[in-house]
Amino acid sequence: MVIHEQAPEFERFVLLPNRSASWAQIRGLILIVLGFSLAMMLFFLWIGAWLVVPFCGAEAALLIWALWYANQRTCWREVITLTPERVDIARGRRGPVETISLERYGLHLHSHIPDNDFYLPHLALRRHARDWVIGEMLNREDRITLIRGLKRTLGGQR
Repeated sequence: MVIHEQAPEFERFVLLPNRSASWAQIRGLILIVLGFSLAMMLFFLWIGAWLVVPFCGAEAALLIWALWYANQRTCWREVITLTPERVDIARGRRGPVETISLERYGLHLHSHIPDNDFYLPHLALRRHARDWVIGEMLNREDRITLIRGLKRTLGGQR
């Protein structure tokens, strides 16, 4: 998702990956999985198949870890702030973990939109033969939206 904010002194693009579920929905799913795994464990203990019990716990733990990891990946965001003099890129989950500050002079938008829908568009800010890739977590439509917005803002450069 691309959120575009405009103000007289700056323009800001907030880049967020698409989320299929909120953390509250994922917690509900985890509780359902835990309840089902506990019921399976108790059933296998009741019929005397105690060797299956650790695997019931292991599969639940692995699924919970995978859901947590996927949720953490969807919390990542990039904030691109453009002022007349500078371009600032901040990346992180709860706050900026990485901040890149570039002078606007000599900065070009380097983008390539492939003809085939199978490939994702490439998007980078380029200055003096050095690239800063942005929007890696975005889908195809959001990358195209970001390319159009940045081209309009940076003055239609490449």
